[in-house]
Amino acid sequence: MIILINPILISLAGVRFLKERITLKERVGITIAFWGTTLTIIEPFLQNGHSLTRFSGNILVFISLLVAAWGAVLAKKLLRAEVDPLTLTNISFIIGFLTLAPFAILKYKISAITSVPLPYHLGVIFMALVSGSLAYFLANKAQKTIEISEAAVFSYLQPIFAAPLAVVWLGEAITPVFLLGATIITVGVVIAETKKRRYN
Repeated sequence: MIILINPILISLAGVRFLKERITLKERVGITIAFWGTTLTIIEPFLQNGHSLTRFSGNILVFISLLVAAWGAVLAKKLLRAEVDPLTLTNISFIIGFLTLAPFAILKYKISAITSVPLPYHLGVIFMALVSGSLAYFLANKAQKTIEISEAAVFSYLQPIFAAPLAVVWLGEAITPVFLLGATIITVGVVIAETKKRRYN
């Protein structure tokens, strides 16, 4: 559940480092979406009897969220400096690859990596191109035109988009509690992102 504070951390980072403003509607929307997401996340734990993440895992998740908030601020600053969103995305992935490749090579031998069946390699390629490069390019392009606090609110929609895939690929069931949570999330995002209509 600690991951739910990601939009809040990003919004606070935007206020602190980018002098962005969080409107009352955004605060209300973030709060509503937060509780909707909490409801959708608690539901599987109650249904399946899973335990909460261990303390060390929570610390690692929290650190990753701090890094994500810092990354969002850095990306916004670079985008304000007219860095192309595609260039920013590609450089980010190249740096990430070069940073993590030595650890992968140390942990696994090259022969172990190359001997993995083709479908797994295709999965990695898909993640790199579609859920990686394309997704981050679109996110960077969006962040060029809106505040990071606005963009962060949309992360609450992830459970809603993930649910149909979980039903199709994993055979999971959509429960009434999840539907209630999804509705609350949607209401929160709509409230946070609806702009005041201008009248002539």
